Amino acid sequence: MGQLTSASLSPFLTNQAWSALSQRLDLSERELQIVKAIFDDEKRTSIAHHLGMSPCTVRAHLERLYHKLDVGSQRALVAGILGEFLQMTAEGGCNLPSICPARSSGKCPLFH
Repeated sequence: MGQLTSASLSPFLTNQAWSALSQRLDLSERELQIVKAIFDDEKRTSIAHHLGMSPCTVRAHLERLYHKLDVGSQRALVAGILGEFLQMTAEGGCNLPSICPARSSGKCPLFH
């Protein structure tokens, strides 16, 4: 299986998807900025520089995000957000694109 990269997620994690995820997970604007940077594979120092804060402040935001989303690492954070996105696309009435092209035919192995 190939490595999942932020470039391969870009068709799915659109601005609309990020907005929906932010609402559903009750993320602040700053938390969302940090989560997006994590998805773009930015390091803490880079995130701090781009957002005009210290790396310690980025670490504090990440620790609060871990607690809020009940995860213990950046990998778990990414997995949890992707899981939430999958759950949202599986729900009826969601107008976000599914990560699985076979979803609309009912043959996606991710959604039984």
